[in-house]
Amino acid sequence: MNIKKILRSFGYDIRRYHSLYDTVLKHREIQTVLDIGANDGHWSAEIRTLLPHAHIHAFEPLKDCFERANRRFASDPHFKSFNIALGDSDGYTEIERSSFHPSSSLRAMAKLHKELYPKSAGVTREKIRVRRLDAVATECVLAPDILIKMDVQGFEDKVIEGGRETFKKAAIVIAEVAFVRLYENQPLFGDIHNLMRGLGFAYHGNCAEHFSSKTGERIYEDAVFVRL
Repeated sequence: MNIKKILRSFGYDIRRYHSLYDTVLKHREIQTVLDIGANDGHWSAEIRTLLPHAHIHAFEPLKDCFERANRRFASDPHFKSFNIALGDSDGYTEIERSSFHPSSSLRAMAKLHKELYPKSAGVTREKIRVRRLDAVATECVLAPDILIKMDVQGFEDKVIEGGRETFKKAAIVIAEVAFVRLYENQPLFGDIHNLMRGLGFAYHGNCAEHFSSKTGERIYEDAVFVRL
């Protein structure tokens, strides 16, 4: 007899607790998800289990990661992907592709990043397309409520500036934000907090935190912002 059966015999039950869903998402009727910095679609896949009927729009500039995300969602009619980065202007540029591809960024990797995460230190360059979110939004289904997830390795301010009107339509934004500079000219938590507050959002805590194994210092978190 496993532990679930034992506890049920005493009138108790065990279920998985998902803090993001239980504290934020279940109180909203999320119909649209924007996954900005989708990588291979792993976060989209997780959110799909929580929001089985939502339209998911994924944005990923690295071609191989974009293709893996498409394969993952090949049978999902409500998944649409864009092989682009989002920023504050439209055009083409080069991204610094990290040897640990989730750490790839449109900003140069700082020395501290390489010291903290040496497996990510190798860098090559890859040509990509960049578009503004507000321009791309015309090609998306944006039924309310809207959830935006942003994981763009230090490029958060540029994404927000190019998508202010779209962000204003969102109910919840989950953004990976740093407390120390891992990329050159990277905005820190306070900078992003101010930008989000100016768009009508309040900080609602985080759904993940990451600390230095050497010093215990908080390095970055997945911050949750909720519309006031």
